[in-house]
Amino acid sequence: MASTFVSRLFSATAATAAAGALVLTASPAHATSSSQSWNINGGYKATVNAWHCGVYVKACDWKTSTKLYKGKSSAKATWIQSRAIVKSHGIGASLEISKSPSIKIYSKTKDKAEYRWKNTKTWISDASGQVKPGFTATHISTKSCGALKIGKNINFKEKCVTAGAF
Repeated sequence: MASTFVSRLFSATAATAAAGALVLTASPAHATSSSQSWNINGGYKATVNAWHCGVYVKACDWKTSTKLYKGKSSAKATWIQSRAIVKSHGIGASLEISKSPSIKIYSKTKDKAEYRWKNTKTWISDASGQVKPGFTATHISTKSCGALKIGKNINFKEKCVTAGAF
């Protein structure tokens, strides 16, 4: 009887540990994201997206994008720009860039990094990277802002979305 109890206890402990490991390693399934679209003159639509992992142990991936569509198809802009701000929150929170982002860092402080990327004659401007929040961080947030120009007369002024509490 004691052997059966120990066996069940061991099985339950192993199952709990496996479930916990799955949660900690399956960050994309537990991601934090935000997306919004705006209609633009001429039948165009701009979409701004922000995403970052929802669960992390030491590091967290993030992605942002600005996209241009006409109807359901992608459309080329004269230029399209994406700006991303990744911030670590908490008392004494800090942020380290642990993997080179796909774009250059525009500015960095102790707890925040800002990136900018501008493309020409294409439908998308996107960026991604990885950060290591300091051990006092309670959470991170990602703000994504997009702007674009189509031809000489259609300007889409910067609009932003935020994933997580900023």
